Amino acid sequence: MKYEKAIKLVELNKQLIGKKVIGATIDELVIYPTNQKSYDLFIKTYLRTLNGEEAIIPFKNEDVDIHCVVDKGRIAANGLFAYASLLKVKEEHEVILE
Repeated sequence: MKYEKAIKLVELNKQLIGKKVIGATIDELVIYPTNQKSYDLFIKTYLRTLNGEEAIIPFKNEDVDIHCVVDKGRIAANGLFAYASLLKVKEEHEVILE
């Protein structure tokens, strides 16, 4: 999807933050590039900064999607980056996809 649409979907689904999914708490909705090379660079920046808005900047003109980051505190504590897709979250909660 285009970045502008992803921004709208993040805004429409902010109610998911704090909800439980797959046994973990959603802490953040993060827009990420779908291209594998771009994604790898995005993840390096995100894990270093823990700032999704900063990490996506170089990739705003690429195809993107949205991760629901869960248990964000585990990234710094254990180096574990856990997330769920909006489709996975939709199995347990109301999610706006359009």
